[in-house]
Amino acid sequence: MALRINSIDIFPREAHICVSIGNAFPKTVSSACAQYILQQYPQLANHACFSGGARVFGQVIQGTSVPHVLEHLIIHEQLLQCAYAYCASSALRLVGCTTWNNDEHTSALIRVMFYDDLVLLRALRTQTAFLNKVLKQCS
Repeated sequence: MALRINSIDIFPREAHICVSIGNAFPKTVSSACAQYILQQYPQLANHACFSGGARVFGQVIQGTSVPHVLEHLIIHEQLLQCAYAYCASSALRLVGCTTWNNDEHTSALIRVMFYDDLVLLRALRTQTAFLNKVLKQCS
């Protein structure tokens, strides 16, 4: 498996997800993978993102870390699954942050906000499977 979920710690409205990437798979997103992901989820290009001085995720998706892409996919999937009226009325905004856990870039921590823990877990499962499929095609 390219991308593996090692652990999930659930806190009030925030989850910490530890993931690892197999040695045979890229740690960053290639141009071909980025293009495919954005074809499937064009709205990702307009996600707010402040990585590397960017303002939107579309500016950094090519070359960003695979876990960073998973962070944005989880947030996006949660928005698709929740009732937009509920999301819009909430004071909580779905944001995240991803950091590598080691110098080899094989393990990362994704911190992400959520409205509903079951929606978060479903989004995590769905988007991890999607990203694994993409990584296998692009490798």
